[in-house]
Amino acid sequence: MSADIVIIDDNELYLQNTSQLFNHLGYKTEPISDPESAIESLCEIKPKLIILDIMMPDIDGFTLLKNIKTHPQINSIPVVILTGKVFSPEKKKAIALGADKFLSKPITSKTLLEEIKCYLN
Repeated sequence: MSADIVIIDDNELYLQNTSQLFNHLGYKTEPISDPESAIESLCEIKPKLIILDIMMPDIDGFTLLKNIKTHPQINSIPVVILTGKVFSPEKKKAIALGADKFLSKPITSKTLLEEIKCYLN
C-alpha cells in the first residue's frame, strides 16, 4: 500500500471530496476516517504528506499529531493541520507538537493545493 497523501478526518464526505480532488490532480490518496487506526496505517503507507483534522472523536488531532511526531517510522512525514478550529491557541499547540502547517476550514481547493504543493515534490 502506498499513497502520496493520507487524509485523516472523521467527516466521510470531506474525505471523499478531498481525495477526489487530489486523485484528479494525479496524486494517490488514502483517506482514514478512524484516528485510532491511523498510526498503524501510516506505518504501512509511508505517505509524502499527512493532512490531519483536529476535531475527531476518541482520539483528537492533537493527540494523533503527538503520536505521529514521536513514532520513529513516521515522525519525519510532514503534517498539515486542516481544521475548523481557527483560534490562536490551537495553532500554537499544533505547531509546538510538530505540525508543519496550520490551515483553516473552509479553504478553497486552489489555496489548499498552493499550501501543500511544496511537500509533494
